[in-house]
Amino acid sequence: MPESKRHRILCVQLFELLTRLVAPDNAVGSDQFVYFDASNPKRCLAPDAFVKAGVRDSNFDSWKIWEHGSPELCVEVLARDTSEYLSMREKRARYRALGVRELVVFNFSAREGKRLQVYDRVRGDLVERVVVGESTPCLVLGELLGHRHEWFVGPADTLPAALRLKTRRPLPTQSELIRDLQRKR
Repeated sequence: MPESKRHRILCVQLFELLTRLVAPDNAVGSDQFVYFDASNPKRCLAPDAFVKAGVRDSNFDSWKIWEHGSPELCVEVLARDTSEYLSMREKRARYRALGVRELVVFNFSAREGKRLQVYDRVRGDLVERVVVGESTPCLVLGELLGHRHEWFVGPADTLPAALRLKTRRPLPTQSELIRDLQRKR
């Protein structure tokens, strides 16, 4: 489905950040089909970003869980100006079938305090986590990297709100890193 330029920027920022954090020892994807039922090719998703721990990153075209395993972390970016083929309810059911451990949903168009939702796998189901103040831990990255990472909603580059990650401080986007390097010259 077509997407807005803002949606693309938000997804690219996430993909670049996750790649810097966990690749090359862990696979990172963005908008590739993730197939979770070998007998039915229509049973798939295309997360805006995902991480599969313990599988070396590569230039894959699509992801088949029967070959590489289920991603532990998936992210969906939503906005009014982005058309979606499936409703979020349908997507959550597919993510549950996929076996994802942590599903993060960022809705740019939602009102403040409602833009960030996170679902955790609990006894085979995806259960919504309580998010306070648009900030919550990223459990998968915390386990994978050995220290606390936190999702939060904050400005990024030219956008007033984006899904960001922080440890003690916000982790910079690629363009923020480049800007900082240029200032130091």
